This record gives sequence, C-alpha cells and structure tokens, in this order.
Amino acid sequence: MDVLPTVFRLLPPKWQEFLLEEGRVNVFWLASYFRHLVGGRVPEWTRQHRVIFIHVPKAAGMAVREALGIGGDLRHFPVWYYERVLGGLRGRYLVFATVREPVSRFVSAFYFAWGGGYRGRYPDWVFARWMRKRFRSIVDFVAWLTPARRFVSPYFFPQTFFLYSSEFGGIYPELFFLRQERLAEDYRALLRWLRSHGVNTSRFASRLPRKNVTKGKKEEVLPEWARKKILALYQSDVQLYAWVNRRGCQSGLPASEGELIA
Repeated sequence: MDVLPTVFRLLPPKWQEFLLEEGRVNVFWLASYFRHLVGGRVPEWTRQHRVIFIHVPKAAGMAVREALGIGGDLRHFPVWYYERVLGGLRGRYLVFATVREPVSRFVSAFYFAWGGGYRGRYPDWVFARWMRKRFRSIVDFVAWLTPARRFVSPYFFPQTFFLYSSEFGGIYPELFFLRQERLAEDYRALLRWLRSHGVNTSRFASRLPRKNVTKGKKEEVLPEWARKKILALYQSDVQLYAWVNRRGCQSGLPASEGELIA
C-alpha cells in the first residue's frame, strides 16, 4: 500500500485543498516514486530489451506503450529515476521519449485532468474534484498557474523534467524523440533505430493504436495572454520542441541544448 496517498485520504478536506492550492509536488507521484525506487523497480520490458521509454504525460505515451508491449504500472518516471536504479545509462541502455508542442499538451492535459484523468484512479479523481471546485475554465487555471504550481500534477510537469539527467546535468544527451504531432512517421523511425542497435522488434506492432484521447473542449481558443503565459511557463519545453523539429527525431543533443532544465 502507498503510504502517502493513504495519509492524504485521511487529511481534512481543507488540508487536502491547501496542498493542491499551493502547488506542492504531487504527493501521489512522490509516493509512487519512492515505492518504486526502494524496490529498484523497472519494467521487465526494459530489462529484456535494454531500452527505456520515458513516458511524458499527455504526449501519446499510452499508444507507444501498447504498440511495444510495455506493461506494468511504472509510468511518468524521469531519466534520473532510471539512473538511480540502473546506474549510468549511456552505452548500456537505449533511451527514447515522446514530446509534444507545449500549448497543445497543456490544453490536452487540462481537459484530461478535468475529466477525471486515467480510468478514474483515486489520485486523478481527487484532483479533478478540486479543479472543478476551484476553477470555472482553463483560463482561470492559467491565471492561477505559477512556476511552482506546475508541479500540482504530473500532467502539468514540464516535459524537460522527465528528460533531465542527473549524470549529465541537463537533458539526457542520447535521447530518441517521437513527436506527438508526427507520431506515425516517428514511430516507424523508432523501429528502424531500435533494429539498427540490435533490438529484436518482431513482436512490436507495426502501427500505433489510438489511445487515451482526451475528451473536452479542445477546440477552445485561448486568449493571447493565456497562450503567452503558457509559453513563458514552459519555455524550456518550447526550446526543446523547436530543437527536435529542427533536428528531427534522431537522438543526440548538443551541449547548449542539453543544459535545458524545467
């Protein structure tokens, strides 16, 4: 049993609201992180293929997981988690991640969280209940958001948070990127990249399923001030995504880009 979520359930509602309102790093994510870290847990798929998938929330990660047959409950854990559990990754493991245009990801994350999150899990349900009580719209949420409050839920963590390497002090330098906006094309490139490094891909799906599509008013047009604020709050993601689009999905970051942090 996860201790922190259990304790959180026992807190008075006002205390629960305080933790969420102040944007503390999500207690459920922390509980899961420490539980897995103590157990030294990584997906069996990773040990079998010596490949690590960094599942950035709301960037088409569920489709990739299903296509590759990555099971288990270890989701949304950063590069630095795997470094702590497995030691140095460079030269020992292949690492890839999905990324997404920051504003599009933010809007999708908001409506996904607002709608109850992933299959009605308790942490997502609690967060959705608080969001609906606290905010009338996505614009209200953007107005409330600050750099610290981005960490109120993993859905709003910067993408660079998940890609940060403790060993290199920046974005892990040998990442292969799949862009959510060009997912089918980049997935085919991923399979070729894996095969070129000796990974047997015969059991991987040749095409991606359509998974975890966010329901909500995604067509809502944000006011210009709200869009600018999102871009400012997620500036490291903006820079990273621009670099990936210039470079393509192939792995490797120059030193100046690798220094990006959340």
